[in-house]
Amino acid sequence: MAHKKIEDFIFQRKAYKGRLYALVDAAFDERIYPLLKQYPQQCACLFHGYDLPRDVVAAAPHLVTMTAGHRLTDALQASDFPLVYVCSYASLANLVLHFRKFINARDRNGHQYYFRFYDPRVFAVFLPSCDRQQLAQWFDCVHAYVCMDMGTQTATHFDYQGGLLLCEGIKAQ
Repeated sequence: MAHKKIEDFIFQRKAYKGRLYALVDAAFDERIYPLLKQYPQQCACLFHGYDLPRDVVAAAPHLVTMTAGHRLTDALQASDFPLVYVCSYASLANLVLHFRKFINARDRNGHQYYFRFYDPRVFAVFLPSCDRQQLAQWFDCVHAYVCMDMGTQTATHFDYQGGLLLCEGIKAQ
């Protein structure tokens, strides 16, 4: 139910623009991938196009179009799955390309890692640590992000305006 209230908050904001999407980490719960597979037109795997074993795809991050009244949206709203909401004018395909740029990260020694930005526990801490250039990249085709705080009835709304990251807490109660 918290997801529904958070989505209501997003849609009621005067500053809201575009469509609503959700980044979903299928590795979080084994029920997620079978649910997403039922609605291939509503979602896309961020690892699509890579030659990966089925079990890796089943645990991969996905981007989902959140459409009011759609069965997949209703199922995600009723779940306790961690979601990062994304507000954007971009199409699903263009947003997948946008987010794929961030999947691989390098440390100071040049070692490459998968960056789990699609986990709201990671994203909510990472985004405020970004400099202006990084924020401009993350908000390139995104108007706002909303990260659920797992285990609570709260979320954080992130907006980027005038070179500043604006953060606002949201209570879903």
